[in-house]
Amino acid sequence: MIEAQRLRRAPTARTSLWPVVATVVARIRRSPGTFALLAIISATSLALELVAPHGGHRLLQHVSSNLAHIENLRFGVLVGSAFWLEDTAELFPWLLLFTVVAAPAEAWLGTGRWIVVFAAGHVGATLATLGGIWIAIETGAASAHLAHSVDVGVSYGFFAVAAILAYRVPRRWRPAYIVAVAAYPVAGTVLFQGFADFGHLLALAIGFALYPLARRA
Repeated sequence: MIEAQRLRRAPTARTSLWPVVATVVARIRRSPGTFALLAIISATSLALELVAPHGGHRLLQHVSSNLAHIENLRFGVLVGSAFWLEDTAELFPWLLLFTVVAAPAEAWLGTGRWIVVFAAGHVGATLATLGGIWIAIETGAASAHLAHSVDVGVSYGFFAVAAILAYRVPRRWRPAYIVAVAAYPVAGTVLFQGFADFGHLLALAIGFALYPLARRA
C-alpha cells in the first residue's frame, strides 16, 4: 500500500518540476548570449576566489582595460575585461540584473544585435573613459598611477543594453523606465564624478543612440 502511494507521488513531483525546467530552458534558448556571459563571469568569479586575495589582484591587473595596457597595444583587454568582476560580491546582483533586463533585451533584439549593443557600450565607454584619464594625467589633474588602475566589469555593456531596451517598453511606461535606468549613472556622475561614473553615463548614451538597431528588432 505504501509502495503504491510512493509510485503515484513520483510522477506528480516530476510533472510539477517540468514547467519550471521548460521555462528556464526556453529563456536560455532565447537569450544565449546573456546566459553565456553570466556563466563566464560566474566561472571567473570562482577563479578569483580560489586565488584571492593577492593572486586575485594580480589577475585583475593583468586583464584590466587600463591606460597602460592600451598604450602598450594590448587591445585584447578591451574584450577580456568584460568577463571579470572586480569584487565577487557583485556576482549575484549582476546575475539578477542580466536575467531581468539583458535577457529580455536579447530575446527582442536577437543575439547578433544584442552583442553589438553590449560591445559598443563596453568598448565605447571604456575608450572614452581612458581618453579622459589620459587628459587628466597629462594636465596634472590626476596621478600617473591611475594609468595602471584595475578596470574590469560588465557595467558599461549592461547600461547600453538597458538603454536600448527603453524602445521596447510601452510608451506610457517608458519615462519611468528611463528614469529608473538612468538614476544610478546620473547620481554617480553628480555625486562622485569618478571616471567610471562618467563611463556609465556614456554607455547609457550609446545605448540610446543605437535606436536604428531597435527599429529593426
